[in-house]
Amino acid sequence: MDLLRCRLRRITLLLCLKGLLLWDLCVGQRVVQIQEGPLYRVKGYPVTISCNVSGFHGSSQQTFEFSIFQTARPNVELKIISTAEANFAYALYSKRVKNGDIKIEQLTGSSVLFHINNLLEGDVGEYECYTPNTDGIYYGRYSAKTKLNVIQDTLSVSSRPDVLSKTEGESLQLECEVSSQTFQHTHLSVTWFLQSKGAGQPRPIISLTRDFTLSPGEGFEERYRSGLISLDKVQETTYRLSMSLLRVSDQGSIYCQASEWMQDPDRSWYRIAYNTTEVFTLQVQPIDTLTNLDSFNARIESPKEDLQEGDTLEIQCNVEAQNVLDSYFSVAWLKDDKEVAGIGPTGVPSIRPGYLSRESEGELKVVKKSDRDYLLTIRLVRTEDGGRYLCRVWKEEKNAGSFTRGQSQESSVKHVGITIKKSGLIVSTPSSNLKVTEGDVLRVTCRVSGASEQLSISWQHKDGQGTFNDVMSLGRNGVMEPGLRYRQRAETGEVRTLRATSDSFTLEIANALPSDSGDYKCTVSEWAKDNADKTNSKSQEVKAEILSVDSLLRAELRSRTMSVRENEEIEIFCKVKGPKFPLTVTWKFKHPASPSQEEIMSLMYDGTITWRKERPNYQFRTQVQRAEVSFILKVFRASAQEAGKYQCVVEAYLRQNQKALKLSNELAVAVRKPDSQLLISTSPPSPLKHSVGSDVQMECGILAVTANTSRFAVSWVFQPEGGKNQTVLRADRDSILAAGVGVGQKYSLSRRAAWSYQLLLQQAETGDSGRYYCLMEEWLQDAHGEWSPLAQTSATIQLIISPQKSNFSVLKGESKVKVQESEQVYLNCTLGPGSITPTSHYSVTWFFIPADSSDRVVLMKFSHSALLDYTGVNEELMKRMHFYRPALGSFSLTIQNMDTEDSGRYSCQVDEYQLDCEGKWLPRATDQSGVTTVTVHQTESNLHVLKHNDSVTVDDQLDSFVISCNITSYSSSGSVFEVTWWQRQVDGEGERHPIFRARHNFTLQHLDRTRDRMLFGRPQPTLYTLTLLDAKPSDSGQYYCHVEEWLLSPRNTWRKNAEDTSGYLTVSFRTKAGHHLSVLKPEVEVAVQEGQMLVIDCTLGPGSITPTSHYSVTWFFIPANSSDRVVLMKFSHNALLDYTGVNEELMKRMHFYRPALGSFSLTIQNMDTEDSGRYSCQVDEYQLDCEGKWLPRATDQSGVTTVSVHQTERDLHVLKHNDNITVDDQLGSFLISCNITSYSSGGSVFEVTWWQRQVDGEGKPHPIFRARRNFTLQHLDRTRDRMLFGRPQTTLYTLTLLDAKPSDSGQYYCHVEEWLLSPRNTWRKISEDTSGYLTVSFQTKAADNLPKPSHSSRTLPVTLTIIALLILVIGALSYKLWKAGNQSKKNQADTLWSENNPLKPRPEN
Repeated sequence: MDLLRCRLRRITLLLCLKGLLLWDLCVGQRVVQIQEGPLYRVKGYPVTISCNVSGFHGSSQQTFEFSIFQTARPNVELKIISTAEANFAYALYSKRVKNGDIKIEQLTGSSVLFHINNLLEGDVGEYECYTPNTDGIYYGRYSAKTKLNVIQDTLSVSSRPDVLSKTEGESLQLECEVSSQTFQHTHLSVTWFLQSKGAGQPRPIISLTRDFTLSPGEGFEERYRSGLISLDKVQETTYRLSMSLLRVSDQGSIYCQASEWMQDPDRSWYRIAYNTTEVFTLQVQPIDTLTNLDSFNARIESPKEDLQEGDTLEIQCNVEAQNVLDSYFSVAWLKDDKEVAGIGPTGVPSIRPGYLSRESEGELKVVKKSDRDYLLTIRLVRTEDGGRYLCRVWKEEKNAGSFTRGQSQESSVKHVGITIKKSGLIVSTPSSNLKVTEGDVLRVTCRVSGASEQLSISWQHKDGQGTFNDVMSLGRNGVMEPGLRYRQRAETGEVRTLRATSDSFTLEIANALPSDSGDYKCTVSEWAKDNADKTNSKSQEVKAEILSVDSLLRAELRSRTMSVRENEEIEIFCKVKGPKFPLTVTWKFKHPASPSQEEIMSLMYDGTITWRKERPNYQFRTQVQRAEVSFILKVFRASAQEAGKYQCVVEAYLRQNQKALKLSNELAVAVRKPDSQLLISTSPPSPLKHSVGSDVQMECGILAVTANTSRFAVSWVFQPEGGKNQTVLRADRDSILAAGVGVGQKYSLSRRAAWSYQLLLQQAETGDSGRYYCLMEEWLQDAHGEWSPLAQTSATIQLIISPQKSNFSVLKGESKVKVQESEQVYLNCTLGPGSITPTSHYSVTWFFIPADSSDRVVLMKFSHSALLDYTGVNEELMKRMHFYRPALGSFSLTIQNMDTEDSGRYSCQVDEYQLDCEGKWLPRATDQSGVTTVTVHQTESNLHVLKHNDSVTVDDQLDSFVISCNITSYSSSGSVFEVTWWQRQVDGEGERHPIFRARHNFTLQHLDRTRDRMLFGRPQPTLYTLTLLDAKPSDSGQYYCHVEEWLLSPRNTWRKNAEDTSGYLTVSFRTKAGHHLSVLKPEVEVAVQEGQMLVIDCTLGPGSITPTSHYSVTWFFIPANSSDRVVLMKFSHNALLDYTGVNEELMKRMHFYRPALGSFSLTIQNMDTEDSGRYSCQVDEYQLDCEGKWLPRATDQSGVTTVSVHQTERDLHVLKHNDNITVDDQLGSFLISCNITSYSSGGSVFEVTWWQRQVDGEGKPHPIFRARRNFTLQHLDRTRDRMLFGRPQTTLYTLTLLDAKPSDSGQYYCHVEEWLLSPRNTWRKISEDTSGYLTVSFQTKAADNLPKPSHSSRTLPVTLTIIALLILVIGALSYKLWKAGNQSKKNQADTLWSENNPLKPRPEN
């Protein structure tokens, strides 16, 4: 016992420790939660997905990113939107994010709402909410996913719109049809609205909510409680609005709105769709006294309104009319807005179906007592006879023996109450609610107690319109009498009534249908034995619901193998729940590339199986359980052809009739390729060094494969130093060669073993140096015999071909040349002393580096075989270049018609070629010249415009004046001119603006839209004139012209060479007496920050406001960096706004208003730096003439408001720490850091470039690597492929140089550019800064410092040794070439050569 207690104490202690550990692990754990899926939303409607994060540390403002994994590509992440990055979205979603269709609403710092305003079919997929880490460690969940399905809008709402005219007190019934074909389980809600004339928002009258409850609208509650307003579902899709005792306030537009609701997995209801019918126009006339012969009224009377069971009820309807004897009327009695009985115009009674049995038994009777009085009598009343009674009277028009129903009137309402009479007869039911499955037998039982007389029973069923119809009756004599609607079913034995015992009656309906649902009423009556009269009746109601097979049947598709690799198994379960009916199951499949579904197989309800796909790859079986049946489809070997969406279609049959059809959910199955296990290697080890003229062998071997049945396609790709990738040889999976650049020349491919491919390069040249890539592609065969490739694998060998030693050299003189535009330049390339050999040939390549660039361009190449090559040179430059050879060791290049863009550095490279023993020209040596720096100067400016000042006064409004522009000198005979005339109003002090321009391309442009009276002239080549016709007061001011001189450059492009301005012409206008319009002219300077708002006022001066005048206002703007005046907007004298010519972005930001009679204001929101400039306004006064036309009388302009929009202040600083480092080992590496200590804005992005300066910091620096602001990387030094970029922190950038070499010595630093996104969504560089220097020294190995032996003392022995070795090498090569030639003849096959894609892109310039 003590041992047991000890063990219990130990176990308890261990459990406590485990709980503490688990609690410690859970505390502080980050959790991201997204709205639970799957979610179903309708195409075209908005969708909102919530996401929040908890358990985090750091900033309270968390970043949220949303991505999607589309169904078609479940493994591909597509970025949509982020709270931190404006350009986060991929191109597929960027436009929708920019226009606001997709957005994020930040609720708090840790919760957001993701909105899509217009859902598209392509939006289906799995959405991920991700929050980047802000903690010190990674701990918890940083993302969460939810599934969104997009379904079609199947909600249909319709009605027949009409114009209805009613009289106050009448009744109204309106219907609308509402249906939905959505496969998912949804609820519908229906609301009737009234839009009264003059009211703001429509008012709801009554609603049937999604949970099937009725709710009256505000202002209609009392009428709803009084039963005057109701909403009934009269058929499967019909909803009826009933309104009694209409009021005048009810008139207006009435319409029906339906909404479709779906319950999400979190149990909340979401409105997925809604629609509205067209409107009914209702007119309600107020009640007036009888003023004409056609008017009439209806009145209701009842001698007794409070009755007991068994009493007699009398309701009399009286018609009040002036000519009642000459008129015809129809009368109907309504109980609770449902007709009981009526009398036609000829006095013939009509009884509603629910009262026919009572009429036949003498309980109900209607009679026309007189021309005015109509009587309804109900004997032996029951409790259900109580309610609201009213009379409805129609006036009938007799035409040719028939009657046409005219206007109607309704009486007031009588409330009849029926109290229960004390009696021994009691009728009860065992259950008040019955539920039966479709096809089963419906049994409704009523039990009787306390009866003392003979009994009879009648059964009634309430239809969708709320009317009771006779089903079956059993008389006291035991005779069954079916109702009219059930007579046929009674004859087949489906409907009958039984009296199983003396105190119970049962109604049986076999093969129950959904239409049999509703309320059943049994009425038991007692009959006196002596006089056969009915003495008492009792009723009881039972609600029966017939559950349709369609509502009970469910089909769901599931699988544990929704994502498999090729050749694996797929198993899909179609689980069916519902009543046990014969089922037909059809499996369907839709491939992503197919527009429609195709059937796989069908299992019929009679057991027949039909296959429509390849059966050997499929298996079907059935699994029966108590609650469900599973139909299982199995695919033995999956391939791309089996990838797609699967669906099962289930049909239920009853007596060979289809009762239900259910579609399961679609299940997407992804079949992906297996992960490649391919491993390859190359030999010999890299780098591989050879000399010019030698043969080079490179081998590519396979170390591991994915499958033993794999085949392989092999490509050898060559990348020369600084050049593009080119495929030299390729063998496909069937070992058929496809040619590249080397076939038939010096490359050959052989297969030494099953998994080994060898590339042979013969007679290597220095141009063959570079990287050789072996690209291996593995191919697998699927179950259908189709071959498909896996991802490529590559291996690399670096080949270095060294030239043989030579005394060959090129003179390296540095020179500077200055030439004028259109002149020519001569460039020489001369071999050094002792470099010319009679047996050698030479090739020359000319290079050019533009003055504003660091990229070297090849101008042309003269080959050793005397061929000129202009590959990559544009045609215009090629025509201007001329090559010649003035001497054996001298080469010259002439470039004619020089342009400023030809300024830069020119150099050449000469390669020496010699014949080998086989008669082939092989490169032996190479060298480069010095640099010739060429500067091209433009033509000097000599433009002058006559600057004569003059004045003119215009006395008559019909006068005109001329503004001359005289060019007295110009720079070149080829000059053309662009002339612009300007105007400055208000005595030369106002804002100037352009009015007309004659362009240098000889086109004319009107710049002032308010003037169409300008006439252009050019009487002489250097004399331009502008005539203003019909001068007006607004033409007063100073005028001058501005001339631009343009020249056509040697490259056939236009260039502005000079500009000048003329003198001023001052124009005065003598206005008529009485006009004293003036505008205040304050000069204002305003400074605003980027993104703020600007308000500009335009105010009339004292005494300028005239009550009979109208005013138009025009706002002008001259940008800060321009002289062109732009019309922002115009407010006309008839109060119309005109934005003609203004871009839509600016128009949305401008708002005009008039705060006072003589004041006009313009507001511009979200100011940008481009909005800086000068703003002004012009006011024109208009008055009516004697003919009623508005004519301009006076005009004036305001002063200038100079606006400066300031950008965000610069605050970029980069750490300027200088450091030194020594690299001792050639395999060592070093790190260059770039630390940004401060920046200007939280939205800043950076572009970082690393530079190197060699030769102890005295050489010219050149860029080696750049990290762009768009997060792309660029290698700028093609000689280095050992650079590794890193960004360990947001403001810390690093560049690591691996395998350091002596050439890496020098000074390194980084240059940082700071960029911001402007309010107009454009990028702008706001600042730049440079870091300190990192000085790198390289310490070579001791062996490299040993003194080298002199060549002068050992020249002869070395020469003899080299000659002997060359003889041996030539002999060996000849033997190997002879042997390889014989072998290639045996293995040679037909080849097809094509260029393959490069292994990796060429680095950006």
